[in-house]
Amino acid sequence: MRVSVCLLLCILLHVPVEFEPAHLEQIAPVEHNPNVIASTWVIAGLDVGVDGHVRSATVVKGEEPLRSAVLASVRRWVLTPARTRTPVESRVTGVFLFRGRDIFSAPPPDLSGVSFAGPDRPPIPVRLSDPGYLVNSIAEGEVVLELRLSEAGSIQNVRVVKGIPALAEFTDQAVRSWRFAPALQMGQPVPGTVIVVVSYVRPV
Repeated sequence: MRVSVCLLLCILLHVPVEFEPAHLEQIAPVEHNPNVIASTWVIAGLDVGVDGHVRSATVVKGEEPLRSAVLASVRRWVLTPARTRTPVESRVTGVFLFRGRDIFSAPPPDLSGVSFAGPDRPPIPVRLSDPGYLVNSIAEGEVVLELRLSEAGSIQNVRVVKGIPALAEFTDQAVRSWRFAPALQMGQPVPGTVIVVVSYVRPV
């Protein structure tokens, strides 16, 4: 009997457990600074607890005052926690783009210094691009998307969380060309979550 129990435990410990990443449930808006002239990026890593609340956030790219605006917002976000057999702590990436009043796309951001340390890390952006502004639109506001990434870091699914339909669809198509290094859990690649927030203002 003892041998059978030990054998069963060994089997259970070596059977891979599917990792289900966190999903966004509730957001708090990020205040757009009207003094933003050029498109500006803020990238943050979020530590999500087993209760789905953001326990801490670390900005790895971005300057004040938008840095503080992002941190104030994400600390009020609520997510469905990641799961294996039970809810587990996880890491999520937040990518924020505050567009200036320009219809054309800004140059891609420099991501050479963007990284997250440790065996548990969220997805790392390796290629991002400014969508520009939708031609013939007069809309402005915030578009929020949730990207579901595979263990290889490729985008598997895009979910619109918030946004004016035309701008949301426009942004959805644009972010599908973005590229990420995968999330890690205990040093192993796992499916990951990236929350994208693009703030649009009407061009002048």
